[in-house]
Amino acid sequence: MKYASLRKLLLGIENPEWGTSPQGITLGGYGLSVRTEDIAKFGQLYLQHGRWNGKQILPTQWVAMAPS
Repeated sequence: MKYASLRKLLLGIENPEWGTSPQGITLGGYGLSVRTEDIAKFGQLYLQHGRWNGKQILPTQWVAMAPS
């Protein structure tokens, strides 16, 4: 994985693939390929108001304001 800061957000997801532009720039807003079981972890993170394994990894206010 190119970005260490994403490791925490990716919730232990194995082998995520993120699309890149022809220039090699990560797309960021879309293009993430993961297994169905792994994408469900993002849903669980929202159900837990940004908490994962007992730690707050997303601010509660950000989760509340984020579009669904």
